[in-house]
Amino acid sequence: MQGIEEKVREEKSTQYPLMVMLSEKGMTYEEIGRQFNVTKQRVHQIICCCRIGNGDYYEGRKLAREFRTYLNSLTKSETEKQKLFKDWLQDKGVKVSENNKNYSTYA
Repeated sequence: MQGIEEKVREEKSTQYPLMVMLSEKGMTYEEIGRQFNVTKQRVHQIICCCRIGNGDYYEGRKLAREFRTYLNSLTKSETEKQKLFKDWLQDKGVKVSENNKNYSTYA
């Protein structure tokens, strides 16, 4: 993976699925963030990418970027592209906040 040391990626690849598991067991993003010394927003981003990538954060980021690139190639309005991206995220099991109108944190 470009831009990240293999050792760091390996460490994060074990931490990120643990964050997903803790969330599924009912811990809040804030509680998880305290445990891993990150913000609750970062926990949300990590969990979303793990869901998109079927447990693999880095694969999730890649898939989200690829889908966003595909949408940008379409001759549709920005509103239509945003709706398509939102629908895609929801199909992947990602909880989408209504106040994030462009869903930019996912790709």
